Amino acid sequence: MKITDFVTIILFFTVLIAALPLLGEYMAKVFTGQRNILSPVFGKLEKGFYGFSGIQPEKEMNYKEYLAALFIFNFIGGVILFLILVAQKYLPFNPQHLDGVPFWLHTPERIH
Repeated sequence: MKITDFVTIILFFTVLIAALPLLGEYMAKVFTGQRNILSPVFGKLEKGFYGFSGIQPEKEMNYKEYLAALFIFNFIGGVILFLILVAQKYLPFNPQHLDGVPFWLHTPERIH
């Protein structure tokens, strides 16, 4: 490794350690529901999203509701990922012009 690599690593950890008190304070405020520096920016957006999706932030979930939310979230994420892979050819930031994954994947015939 070169000396610049060591300097980069040391600089990274120095900045990270210096930012820990600020990040810790911010996270504590977010997790306890207190007003924080980003509340004016994202507060209305968050409340709008909660209203649109029917989420009640003050109500806790039981295990059945949590499991259903987990499955729905993962299903929707899987569908979105599948659509991204299929449409990869037409999406921006594809400098190698890779084709998308075929919609119907199948295994090739076995050679005997």
